[in-house]
Amino acid sequence: VYKRQAVAGIVGGFAAIRQGINEAVEDAKLTRQIEAGLRAIGDESSAAVQGVLDFADAIKDATGVSDDLVKQTFIIAQTFGVSTDRAKELTKAAIDLAAATGQDVETSVRLLGGTLDGTVGKLGNYGSEFRNLTKEQLEAGAAIDLVAQKFGGAASKDLETFSGRLGQLTNSFGDFLKEIGKLVTESPAVQDALKNTADIINGVTNRIKEAKKEEASRDFNVGASILGVSGAYAEAAVNIRLACLLYTSDAADEEDS
Repeated sequence: VYKRQAVAGIVGGFAAIRQGINEAVEDAKLTRQIEAGLRAIGDESSAAVQGVLDFADAIKDATGVSDDLVKQTFIIAQTFGVSTDRAKELTKAAIDLAAATGQDVETSVRLLGGTLDGTVGKLGNYGSEFRNLTKEQLEAGAAIDLVAQKFGGAASKDLETFSGRLGQLTNSFGDFLKEIGKLVTESPAVQDALKNTADIINGVTNRIKEAKKEEASRDFNVGASILGVSGAYAEAAVNIRLACLLYTSDAADEEDS
């Protein structure tokens, strides 16, 4: 019984670390997308990027919405060709609109961002004040401001509900796993080990390709060529033992057997 519990604990630990690595990888991907969007409008300073990341954390703390969702929404907001500050306003308004109407955040940001072309669209269903906005007002972002006035704080109010608190707890645990994952994804030692292993595998692959080309030499022993580099494989395996353990729970299964 204790043995099975220990194995279950090990497997669970591997699964949690693997999730943390996935969270860290996704976080890095979103950050790169934010950087690219800022670069497109000439606002690529590290301070600007950090400002967006801090904005996402602030929204997460105030609403219970995950920071990843905030970043994803901000990235969509950037596609409407607005400034960084306006993209933040659009993001926040979309999150409040989603909370107030029950629709998903992506739909809300696209609906709200679409008004910047001068048409109110389906946003007009939420009141005559939206339908009364002129083309010029919509292009200037008046619909975003109006949503902030009419629905502002809706997402924060959700935090006081059971589902809001549960979301907040989920975010906290996700942040914990993400930081664990960053210990791996941002480790120079792990990255070097992965690079070295890729280089070794590429070397073996090239040797096999070369062997296949030497058809004139019938006695060329491909098997011996592979065995000749097995020592390099072993060295690589030792170098990335930690990375392998993080991505598989096979070791735990063997222990159980």
